[in-house]
Amino acid sequence: LSSLDFEWTILNHDNENRWDKRFQQLVDYKAQHGHCNVPQSCPLGKWVKMQREQKAEADLEQTGQRVMRGKPRPMIPPAREAKLTELGLQWRLAKVVGWEKRYDQLLEYKAIHGHPHVPQSYPPDKCFGRWVMKQRSEYSLKRRGKKSQLTEERIASLEEIGFAW
Repeated sequence: LSSLDFEWTILNHDNENRWDKRFQQLVDYKAQHGHCNVPQSCPLGKWVKMQREQKAEADLEQTGQRVMRGKPRPMIPPAREAKLTELGLQWRLAKVVGWEKRYDQLLEYKAIHGHPHVPQSYPPDKCFGRWVMKQRSEYSLKRRGKKSQLTEERIASLEEIGFAW
């Protein structure tokens, strides 16, 4: 059936509307940030991850390497893949948006607003606000002698720009 371009996923109008809504959110995200690498801790990031997974399934199907175990996993329809590719979505990414990239984003925020005090629910990028809160939480763990991802070097970098713990 795949060789006959059989559509494995049933697309109803509601699914199309939801997909279009998320796609528009991704367009807006790219307009603001210059890329489509949305952190996976956000709903939009989870949606982007799902698109990548569906693309991987489609690629496996195309090369004959797709193994069917149980219920078939959805594959991205070619029209959606084309829209995302045209937007500039990177289908394969490095594992995580690095700490340094978020720190650079914090420097940009400070340059614009005059301070590095990002609200937790920063409207343009709630994931950025959460990252800032995570730094505070990691700092608290470190100060209590617990395991933390925050190094002394990162603490010094944050304090150097006036970051409030």
